[in-house]
Amino acid sequence: MVRHVEFATASPHISARNHWVTIDAQQAQLKLSILSLRFDPGVNRVTGSTTNVARLALDPSLMGTNAPLSINIDSTKLTGLVPFSPDTLLWLYNRGAWRQGRAPAAELKGAHRYGTFKDLFRNDVVFVYGTAGDAEEQAWAFNKSRFDAERFWYQGNGSIEVTSDTEFEGGAYSDRNIVLYGNSATNRAWRALLGDSPLQAQKGEVSLGSTVYAGTDIGYVFIRPRAGCTTACVGAIGGSGIRGMRLTDRMPYLLPGIAFPDVIVARTSLLSKGEEGVEAAGFFGLDWSAKEGEFVFRAP
Repeated sequence: MVRHVEFATASPHISARNHWVTIDAQQAQLKLSILSLRFDPGVNRVTGSTTNVARLALDPSLMGTNAPLSINIDSTKLTGLVPFSPDTLLWLYNRGAWRQGRAPAAELKGAHRYGTFKDLFRNDVVFVYGTAGDAEEQAWAFNKSRFDAERFWYQGNGSIEVTSDTEFEGGAYSDRNIVLYGNSATNRAWRALLGDSPLQAQKGEVSLGSTVYAGTDIGYVFIRPRAGCTTACVGAIGGSGIRGMRLTDRMPYLLPGIAFPDVIVARTSLLSKGEEGVEAAGFFGLDWSAKEGEFVFRAP
């Protein structure tokens, strides 16, 4: 039985577990999370320290004990800890000090579904192009979805199903990731899949939380949890107009080694002014909200 665990991860979704401890969420997303924990079976006690860990779990079955545990982590001392029924793991939350809690809801970010945007292209993803826009917008959505699918085929030897919003039926693609091409006015599947998203887009306007961006030159990519699924995601690639939509043609989100956060909102000036063209970029909070998120906004 392993008594001492030293573990570091940059993303719980990529790597979360080492022996009997799981890092399930971070305080600052995608910054390195580190822990060093030691288990003393003689007194059933876990001691050690953590850095940038918001939520972790201990597995008593792998520790070889079913007796109440004591912890002394980051100067927090707790005694008599046992997993809450029906949990098999002992969950700990760091909110200034460590405390025990119940297993987190599947709707929260965790090792099972954490982002970032490129994580959208997993889980037997389906591309859905919009057909409700004008002729240019429809042509862009069709061509862009086909282009991305063929690029994925060429680079990753993977076949992605492409369908129109009129043919898309959510029940036929349950528990699969979905990428929508367009906005709420051009893609008929938007309302059902992204109607409650903190990022909303229509002709001439994009909003992220309480921040509203006006114009038809805004492009965006983002990822959200798919409602009714515990692991699947849904997201969108599009813009507030045809200029914004075409801006995403120059966003290299499918290239290896290129990292994207949960959200990027940018104007076409990105092509000439670089990062000055980015309106907002960052991560949704652990509750997938914009309010609790970590975002950088362009100064007015």
